[in-house]
Amino acid sequence: MIVEHLFYTGAIAVIAGMVLSSRGIPHEKAYVLIIMVSSILPDIPWLFVEVSSLSGVTLLIAPFIPSQSMLHTLAALSIVSILAVPAFRGFHLRPLYVALCCALGYGSHLLADGLTHTTRYSLLWPISPEHVGIGLFVPYTPDILGLAWTRVLAVGLVLFGLAIAVRTAVEGPAWMRDYGLKSRDQSG
Repeated sequence: MIVEHLFYTGAIAVIAGMVLSSRGIPHEKAYVLIIMVSSILPDIPWLFVEVSSLSGVTLLIAPFIPSQSMLHTLAALSIVSILAVPAFRGFHLRPLYVALCCALGYGSHLLADGLTHTTRYSLLWPISPEHVGIGLFVPYTPDILGLAWTRVLAVGLVLFGLAIAVRTAVEGPAWMRDYGLKSRDQSG
């Protein structure tokens, strides 16, 4: 579900960037990047396993990587968000915004996973071991190279497109230039 995560989180990041920009917060792109990167963190164990199996190299750090189930909890979201603050200290970013953007990206991952499963992770661990999920897209059946499901991806693309449209309606197309993108009227 990595592909879908990028679009769901991308939609959230576009809107968060708009809010940060409207408030005059400097380093907006850094915060957006934190949102995007933190959204992939819960699947780090899966990525390590995939890289290891594709390369044929056994990763010596594998025993030190938390389980994927452990990373799909609100406790992990809290810990990662708190640890992000000192990690970005030298970048002149506001600690509160670093933590909030990290939590926003990480939380978007947990929400997207919840949409595709009814009982996959113990989201409230250690408070409750109960597995929870929303299950809007169940059963999740990846049909695009085994990486994405057309239905879930389509919704993500629509949300991403809507976020871009909202930000463009509010700020005009100039925001896209700041991200290295050209609007239609500049591409000629």
